[in-house]
Amino acid sequence: MTKENLQLLGICSFDLATRFMESVNFTYEDLIQLAAFQYSKKQIIQFEFELLKEIKYNLSQEECLNFYDILCLLFDFDLEDYYLGKHLLELALFDPLIYSYSKVNVATSVVYLVMKFNIQKHPDYKKCYQIN
Repeated sequence: MTKENLQLLGICSFDLATRFMESVNFTYEDLIQLAAFQYSKKQIIQFEFELLKEIKYNLSQEECLNFYDILCLLFDFDLEDYYLGKHLLELALFDPLIYSYSKVNVATSVVYLVMKFNIQKHPDYKKCYQIN
Protein backbone atom coordinates (compact mmCIF):
# COMPACT_ATOMS: atom_id res chain seq x y z
CA MET A 1 0.00 0.00 0.00
CA THR A 2 1.44 3.32 -1.01
CA LYS A 3 0.66 6.75 0.36
CA GLU A 4 -0.88 7.64 -3.01
CA ASN A 5 -3.41 4.79 -2.69
CA LEU A 6 -4.75 5.72 0.74
CA GLN A 7 -7.59 7.81 -0.65
CA LEU A 8 -8.48 5.03 -3.08
CA LEU A 9 -8.42 2.53 -0.19
CA GLY A 10 -10.74 4.79 1.79
CA ILE A 11 -13.19 5.24 -1.08
CA CYS A 12 -13.24 1.51 -1.87
CA SER A 13 -13.60 0.52 1.80
CA PHE A 14 -16.43 3.01 2.18
CA ASP A 15 -18.15 1.61 -0.91
CA LEU A 16 -17.81 -2.02 0.18
CA ALA A 17 -19.01 -1.23 3.70
CA THR A 18 -22.10 0.60 2.47
CA ARG A 19 -22.90 -2.13 -0.03
CA PHE A 20 -22.62 -4.75 2.72
CA MET A 21 -24.27 -2.91 5.62
CA GLU A 22 -26.59 -0.21 4.25
CA SER A 23 -29.78 -0.25 2.22
CA VAL A 24 -28.75 2.82 0.19
CA ASN A 25 -25.63 2.50 -1.92
CA PHE A 26 -23.52 5.08 -3.69
CA THR A 27 -22.96 5.11 -7.44
CA TYR A 28 -19.47 5.08 -8.88
CA GLU A 29 -20.06 8.66 -9.99
CA ASP A 30 -20.67 9.58 -6.32
CA LEU A 31 -17.44 7.85 -5.31
CA ILE A 32 -15.49 9.58 -8.07
CA GLN A 33 -16.82 12.91 -6.85
CA LEU A 34 -15.94 12.04 -3.22
CA ALA A 35 -12.38 11.35 -4.39
CA ALA A 36 -12.22 14.78 -6.05
CA PHE A 37 -12.18 13.17 -9.51
CA GLN A 38 -8.74 11.64 -8.93
CA TYR A 39 -9.81 8.10 -9.88
CA SER A 40 -11.85 6.59 -12.68
CA LYS A 41 -14.65 4.06 -12.35
CA LYS A 42 -12.31 1.39 -13.74
CA GLN A 43 -9.64 2.19 -11.13
CA ILE A 44 -12.18 1.99 -8.29
CA ILE A 45 -13.62 -1.31 -9.49
CA GLN A 46 -10.15 -2.80 -9.98
CA PHE A 47 -8.99 -1.69 -6.53
CA GLU A 48 -12.19 -3.03 -4.90
CA PHE A 49 -11.53 -6.37 -6.57
CA GLU A 50 -7.94 -6.40 -5.27
CA LEU A 51 -9.14 -5.39 -1.80
CA LEU A 52 -11.72 -8.19 -1.73
CA LYS A 53 -9.06 -10.70 -2.80
CA GLU A 54 -6.73 -9.42 -0.07
CA ILE A 55 -9.33 -9.92 2.66
CA LYS A 56 -10.37 -13.24 1.09
CA TYR A 57 -13.91 -11.92 0.54
CA ASN A 58 -14.46 -11.96 4.32
CA LEU A 59 -16.95 -9.18 5.04
CA SER A 60 -18.50 -11.11 7.90
CA GLN A 61 -18.11 -8.96 11.00
CA GLU A 62 -21.89 -8.86 10.94
CA GLU A 63 -21.93 -12.49 12.09
CA CYS A 64 -20.30 -11.50 15.39
CA LEU A 65 -23.02 -8.93 15.92
CA ASN A 66 -25.69 -11.51 15.10
CA PHE A 67 -24.24 -13.97 17.64
CA TYR A 68 -24.06 -11.14 20.15
CA ASP A 69 -27.74 -10.27 19.61
CA ILE A 70 -28.75 -13.89 20.20
CA LEU A 71 -26.65 -14.13 23.36
CA CYS A 72 -28.14 -10.89 24.69
CA LEU A 73 -31.60 -12.39 24.35
CA LEU A 74 -30.44 -15.61 25.98
CA PHE A 75 -28.99 -13.77 28.99
CA ASP A 76 -31.81 -11.22 29.13
CA PHE A 77 -29.68 -8.08 28.75
CA ASP A 78 -31.29 -4.73 29.34
CA LEU A 79 -30.58 -1.83 26.96
CA GLU A 80 -27.66 -0.54 29.03
CA ASP A 81 -25.91 -3.92 28.96
CA TYR A 82 -26.75 -4.45 25.30
CA TYR A 83 -25.26 -1.16 24.13
CA LEU A 84 -22.21 -1.46 26.35
CA GLY A 85 -21.43 -4.84 24.85
CA LYS A 86 -22.21 -3.73 21.33
CA HIS A 87 -19.78 -0.84 21.74
CA LEU A 88 -17.08 -3.18 23.07
CA LEU A 89 -17.66 -5.60 20.22
CA GLU A 90 -17.51 -2.88 17.57
CA LEU A 91 -14.23 -1.65 19.06
CA ALA A 92 -12.82 -5.18 19.08
CA LEU A 93 -13.73 -5.67 15.43
CA PHE A 94 -11.31 -2.91 14.45
CA ASP A 95 -8.41 -5.16 15.46
CA PRO A 96 -7.50 -7.51 12.60
CA LEU A 97 -6.26 -10.13 15.08
CA ILE A 98 -9.82 -10.63 16.35
CA TYR A 99 -10.62 -12.48 13.12
CA SER A 100 -8.33 -15.34 14.16
CA TYR A 101 -10.97 -16.32 16.75
CA SER A 102 -14.32 -17.89 16.05
CA LYS A 103 -17.17 -15.41 15.82
CA VAL A 104 -19.16 -17.09 18.56
CA ASN A 105 -16.14 -16.96 20.90
CA VAL A 106 -15.73 -13.24 20.27
CA ALA A 107 -19.41 -12.55 20.93
CA THR A 108 -19.41 -14.77 24.03
CA SER A 109 -16.33 -13.02 25.38
CA VAL A 110 -18.04 -9.65 25.08
CA VAL A 111 -21.13 -10.99 26.85
CA TYR A 112 -18.89 -12.33 29.61
CA LEU A 113 -17.18 -8.94 30.01
CA VAL A 114 -20.49 -7.10 30.25
CA MET A 115 -21.83 -9.57 32.79
CA LYS A 116 -18.62 -9.42 34.82
CA PHE A 117 -18.67 -5.62 34.68
CA ASN A 118 -22.27 -5.57 35.95
CA ILE A 119 -21.93 -8.48 38.34
CA GLN A 120 -24.74 -7.21 40.57
CA LYS A 121 -27.21 -7.69 37.71
CA HIS A 122 -25.58 -10.91 36.47
CA PRO A 123 -24.37 -13.08 39.35
CA ASP A 124 -24.60 -16.08 36.97
CA TYR A 125 -21.96 -14.67 34.59
CA LYS A 126 -20.01 -17.96 34.63
CA LYS A 127 -22.76 -19.54 32.52
CA CYS A 128 -20.99 -18.00 29.52
CA TYR A 129 -18.37 -20.71 29.87
CA GLN A 130 -20.96 -23.33 29.02
CA ILE A 131 -21.65 -21.75 25.62
CA ASN A 132 -18.15 -22.15 24.24
